[in-house]
Amino acid sequence: MKKGTAVIAGAALALALAFGPAAGVAARASGGTGAADEAVRPAYAPDRLLVKFKDDPAGLPAVRARGVVEAAHGLKELRHFASIGVRLYQTPGPMEGVRKDLAMDPNVAYAEPDYVLTIGATFPNDPSFGQLWGLHNTGQSGGTVDADIDAPEAWDLTRGSATVVVGIIDSGVEYTHSDLAANMWTNPGEVAGNGQDDDHNGYIDDVYGINAITGTGDPMDDNGHGTHCAGTVGAVGNNGLGVAGVCWTVRIMALKFLDSHGSGYDSDAIECLEYAASKGVRILSNSYGGYFYNQAMTEAIAAAEASGILFMAAAGNETVDNDGDDPHYPSSYPNPNILAVASTDRYDNLSTFSNYGLMTVDVAAPGSSIYSTFIGNAYATYSGTSMSSPHVAGLAALIASLHPSLDWKGIKSRILSGVDPLAALQGKVLTGGRVNAYRSLSMADVASYDLAVQSAPAPGAAVAVSPDDLDGAGDGTTPFTRRFAPYTPVTLTAAASFPGYEFDHWALEGVGVSDDQTFTLALDYDHTLTAQYVLSLAEAVDNAALAFIRGGSQGGFFGQTAVSYAGGDAAETYPLGSRERGYMQTSVRGPGDLTFRWKVSSQPTSDFLKLSIDGVEAGRISGEVDWQQATFALGTGLHVLQWDYSKDTNTDGGSDLAWVDAVQFGGTAATLGQALEQEPLSWVTGGDGGWYPQGAVYHYDGDAARSSELLDSQQAFVGTTVTGQTGVSFFWKVSSESGYDFLSFYIDGVLQARISGEVDWQSREFVLDTGTHVLRWIYAKDSNTVAGSDCGWLDQVAFGDLCTLTLGTATVDGVDGGTTSPAPGVHTYDTGTEVEVAALPAADFLFGGWTGNVEAGHEGDNPLELVLTANLSLTANFLRIVYPPLGLDADQVENRSLFVSETLNALTWSDNPANASDDLDIAAYRIYVLEDATWTLVGEVDAGVHTFWHRGIDPGGAYTYGVCAVTAAGREGERAVVSYPADLPAEGAAARTVAAAAPARPATEAALVGNPVGRPFQGKRDQAGTSIALAWEDSAGGPETVGYRIYLVRKGVRTLLAGVGPEVRSYTHKNVEPRRTYAYELVPVARGGREGRAIGLDVK
Repeated sequence: MKKGTAVIAGAALALALAFGPAAGVAARASGGTGAADEAVRPAYAPDRLLVKFKDDPAGLPAVRARGVVEAAHGLKELRHFASIGVRLYQTPGPMEGVRKDLAMDPNVAYAEPDYVLTIGATFPNDPSFGQLWGLHNTGQSGGTVDADIDAPEAWDLTRGSATVVVGIIDSGVEYTHSDLAANMWTNPGEVAGNGQDDDHNGYIDDVYGINAITGTGDPMDDNGHGTHCAGTVGAVGNNGLGVAGVCWTVRIMALKFLDSHGSGYDSDAIECLEYAASKGVRILSNSYGGYFYNQAMTEAIAAAEASGILFMAAAGNETVDNDGDDPHYPSSYPNPNILAVASTDRYDNLSTFSNYGLMTVDVAAPGSSIYSTFIGNAYATYSGTSMSSPHVAGLAALIASLHPSLDWKGIKSRILSGVDPLAALQGKVLTGGRVNAYRSLSMADVASYDLAVQSAPAPGAAVAVSPDDLDGAGDGTTPFTRRFAPYTPVTLTAAASFPGYEFDHWALEGVGVSDDQTFTLALDYDHTLTAQYVLSLAEAVDNAALAFIRGGSQGGFFGQTAVSYAGGDAAETYPLGSRERGYMQTSVRGPGDLTFRWKVSSQPTSDFLKLSIDGVEAGRISGEVDWQQATFALGTGLHVLQWDYSKDTNTDGGSDLAWVDAVQFGGTAATLGQALEQEPLSWVTGGDGGWYPQGAVYHYDGDAARSSELLDSQQAFVGTTVTGQTGVSFFWKVSSESGYDFLSFYIDGVLQARISGEVDWQSREFVLDTGTHVLRWIYAKDSNTVAGSDCGWLDQVAFGDLCTLTLGTATVDGVDGGTTSPAPGVHTYDTGTEVEVAALPAADFLFGGWTGNVEAGHEGDNPLELVLTANLSLTANFLRIVYPPLGLDADQVENRSLFVSETLNALTWSDNPANASDDLDIAAYRIYVLEDATWTLVGEVDAGVHTFWHRGIDPGGAYTYGVCAVTAAGREGERAVVSYPADLPAEGAAARTVAAAAPARPATEAALVGNPVGRPFQGKRDQAGTSIALAWEDSAGGPETVGYRIYLVRKGVRTLLAGVGPEVRSYTHKNVEPRRTYAYELVPVARGGREGRAIGLDVK
């Protein structure tokens, strides 16, 4: 189980060969010299940033938002990691200033440095460490017999498979090594050595993998670390050479991102991850790391999980507890497909240098003095968790070979459940054991894991569990155990309190994981989850009728039993630093007298314990003041009482603590249920403070709930659970830093709405599906800046029958084609409400109809009348207007030659500039004739053609024509209309077709052979001037062209010179007069001898 932390650092290599960190990198010593040095600073590329843009940028379409940001900051894109939507940019100068600016840009999800990652292995001085004790320990060199992974026993079951590929993300692999070459993966889509990118993936000759540093296909190792790891995973077994890997037969993919000094960047590691996923790799060995968190990297590992990849990761070599505040990455990322590995020595002890972590490290494997392959066709001994991780990667390959149907979850479950438990590893790694290959291979598939649920400091807490377990058991009272299938997501909700205690946090294996009462984990192993409670403030101050919240620095006050005035307990402040303050707070209804005891031990006249009533200070004490009684008379109405202890800038005095006890009030307690008009419900509040009843700001009935005072990066919630309700409504209000601090509403953990800035009371309504739902309102602050009152309010929560109307838009041939009224989004109404919905096209767009939950026959209604009896979803479709061509003209002409004599109507037109939008792709023009009040298609020409000859007409007849532009998708625009003779009434001129399908093309000459006017038809005389060479392009003909005819034209009479086949593109007219001009026509010919339209040419 991985915990979510947010710190990372780069551990630099310290080798016996004196390899040092890159310039500017603050290195950590390896080999287990102690805890991590807190002074280590991040190492990163000085002029590069990894940037992810938001899916819903502020005020701009996503592509435009990215372009604006890039231009504003002079960013040059170096790479795009498509699987996670992250871009690597080069900055015009040092990246720090740009990063700060991007952090404030509402279009940017995050911008982070391209951190350095390094290897962490060492050469021991002992030359006798040249035996493979980790695979089979016979006690050689004084080791403990059987302190190994039982490899020989495992090899009786399988020695691997050539179908299993393991990616080594490291310093590359010496793929020519005699003990590795036969097991190297080769790219089936690449031809070795031809200098071509045969598989079109951007890498030339990526035969064995890639080099992400150079962006090439040559991952040759120039450091040795990667080759050493590769040998442990899969050196060829039983070949009479050198060593044997854990998996004798396997395919090793070399993925180089670490340079010759053992350093590399997150961005290059991500590139290796994407490449491995693209080639179907299922197992990755990762023996590198650092101590700085990188969001892009964890997203890349999540993308690898989606591709089915199990990610083995070395835990680090600094004797660091990765459960602490300075964990090692990538091993400590929370991704479930990571399997983090610590190191053991030949005595089955945790190696002195190895990192560990009950929450963050899964297993251990041999890592001290490991003998394996090395560059130069050699062998060497390394120590480190870098050597442990390949042992587990090799085991994963054996499991995949013997059980090819297992996914990464099944492989990981076998590795974790097959360990040898070791006393030295209890409390150090999740499983408390070192991997055992034979047990992991021979065991049955893991059917279930146990989840033990406890409460502390006392049993008896009610915990809701969802779903029910394999035995049908669900909710329980601590302690209890539930059994689930591996990786089942289990959600547990602890009671807010039980007699004398209030919930504080969840702890997994004793490590705090969440302050929220509801916690979800995917059960990847047997786990113990403890609901940690603390003495309630109401119990501590001896007044169970009051409801307290606490907050401020370090959490404010807490209940304890060491110091008290009466009853054996009291409220005490957590220790504070300079300029910090902590508080506890309750609400009451007067009239009545307030009496309590308080005590302080502080710097006199500088650090104070105070009481405020309705925000006005009512009393204070300072210095060394023993238990003292205080009494205040409260008038009629709702009152907020707050005790706070605050420190000045320096100097501690006494214990530097404050206490409150024996709180009594003669009136009544005020509750959240009263303030929200929902007393029957059980309301919970918490977070870094809470919500409380107050009467200063409200929407209804004199009171409302307000969020408590919060510090930067804190939040406070109020919520309830309802069953059988179909809708919820409420009023809310916020006063905050706009765009940064939000009041949000969630249903079952899913964000429904949020407001920010200065927003006065507004009503919101939401539909609830059948069943039980958790409702939660949260006010959350970002990392800096206070604005307004810096809080949210909630009032008048109500439930009833509601329906939602979801409105959306879609645009054909463009974007932002229009909107709707009401606006696009989700709208909530009482059941039975009559609603009018209208589609509002933007300029240059048409309404194209409704889709979704619309009654048949009413798709084109605008406005559309609805009666809401159920949830509906509608989309307004908009079409960019395709405008008619301009200058349409018709004329009647005679076409005569030796073979043809005909009268035809010639149409001409020009493009409409209004159709020049990038969103429109005009592909053709269609020509219609009006016959008996019906438009009949007579021809279609390419978009570049602006003439059409209507043949076979009655010379004395009257014709009306319509010409429209047609998009590549076949959508017709408006028709331009013309008549011949010109005085003929243009009936049907107003016809407009919006989304008609393209009609079938008629078998006419015009449809068969497009008019090639404007296409190259050229002629050139020879030097003597006695012959003319004619040439034309293939595009002169149409799809049914079977040849061409070349005519000589004299005084309007055509004489056929030649007929040629469709493949011929030239003809030479010989024996011409040198100084005479010749006129030619080139005519495409269709089947049956039908001619198309001619191209004319004069040659002087």
